[in-house]
Amino acid sequence: MMDPQRGITGRFLGALVLLLCASSFPASAQTELDVREFGALGNGSADDAPAIQRALDAAAGRKAIVRLPAGTYRIGQTLLPPDAVEVRGASAASSILLGASLDRPIVDVSGRRQVTFRSLTLTFRSRDYDRKGASAALVGGARKDSGPATDISIIDCVVSDTPKQGIIGNGSVRGGGPLRWRIAGSRFTNIGRGGAIFLSGDGIIVEDTVFERTGDDAIAFLLSTRNSVARRNTIRDAGVLLDQGSGIKVHGNDNLIEDNDIQGFVNAGINLKKGNPKDATAPTNNRIERNRIARPIDLPRKANQAGIQINDAAGGVLIRDNRLDVSSAQRNYDGIRIETSPLAEIRIEGNQIDAALASAPGMVAVRVLSSVSLLEIRGNSFRVLGDGVLLRTHRKGGRVLVADNKFLSAGEHPIVSLPKASAGLKQLVVRGNSLQDRQRGPLLSLADRPIDELDESGNTGGEAVRKGEGLKGIGRRLQSR
Repeated sequence: MMDPQRGITGRFLGALVLLLCASSFPASAQTELDVREFGALGNGSADDAPAIQRALDAAAGRKAIVRLPAGTYRIGQTLLPPDAVEVRGASAASSILLGASLDRPIVDVSGRRQVTFRSLTLTFRSRDYDRKGASAALVGGARKDSGPATDISIIDCVVSDTPKQGIIGNGSVRGGGPLRWRIAGSRFTNIGRGGAIFLSGDGIIVEDTVFERTGDDAIAFLLSTRNSVARRNTIRDAGVLLDQGSGIKVHGNDNLIEDNDIQGFVNAGINLKKGNPKDATAPTNNRIERNRIARPIDLPRKANQAGIQINDAAGGVLIRDNRLDVSSAQRNYDGIRIETSPLAEIRIEGNQIDAALASAPGMVAVRVLSSVSLLEIRGNSFRVLGDGVLLRTHRKGGRVLVADNKFLSAGEHPIVSLPKASAGLKQLVVRGNSLQDRQRGPLLSLADRPIDELDESGNTGGEAVRKGEGLKGIGRRLQSR
């Protein structure tokens, strides 16, 4: 009978011998193609597109790396990479693809799979922003024969001086959109419209990337884009070139916006809203966490700006541990603004909001201009001159909890207000909040609005209810103060 221990030892030694033998043979090297061997000059004047396209065609089916040595490669015709190829420059500063025609993209990856761009620059060197008929630097839509552009990566690249979008992944609600795109470690600067735009995408990741001076949204997940992430990005002056746009805009479900630093924006730092098409669904189950949002850009003709703006939300929205400072504005900017979201369940937790501005006392930390199914505002710190939480609900119903928050107010506005234009609530709980102010503004103002149940217990500072407005519409108090 064979000894079990000897059997195990023998099998182990046999496997080790096979491993050592295998390691003695070199692994097959990945194919590398140099575009200069195909006739590219990289002198900035000759049209290098035909030579680079020959290199790309030669890479088809080989999982090859197409190298761009340092140089400026003028691109007269759109480059069409094959599947499973990496286009790699020497560095983003030295390997430059220069678009020679504003009306066509530099690169088109529509219908392609597993394409990577690394360490290079895409630019038109044009500041004719929003020029009619101009194209994005890189586009990727769907093709009938091969489907959507899938597994596209833009790593350590620069996209600059484009008249339209920097990168756009095209799609539609019915036809599908870009799948599993990743932008990382890159820089977008002086982009005529949006920076990185995705329509009907799924599994998009934009991370560790800088966006400076765009004409519209820096990052946009549009037309029901889902399961996507924008994290650790730095955004400066979003929308400043055309006086429109937000730092990050989201239409869709199950997206995560986290750890971004957004300073300088026109419409909103982060804008969560329903898209324009009738068949686009309202955004559901999105998370906005640990972002820093500051320095709104003042434009007198613009309205409805906020650090975070929610429009047409449905289902769950979590806004947690963000830092918002809109106090540098010269007119009214709200910290968080919620509109037309009657089916939403919105939780606002652990945020710091500074919305105190002497020249704009109408600024509000949280402004609600819609009925909501459930709104929880818990454990936040607010600095305001205007109302802390303004609940201008459109129709009766819904539950609102304002609990365990700290309010620092130097004004006379109420901390929680349900004004006369509102329709009332099913339940309002204002509990365990602390108010520190110099003028002793009221804690709660109800303006005779009907409320089925009211709890105003355990609060410190301020008056209980603004005098002279009464509580005629309250069905019952859950607890007395």
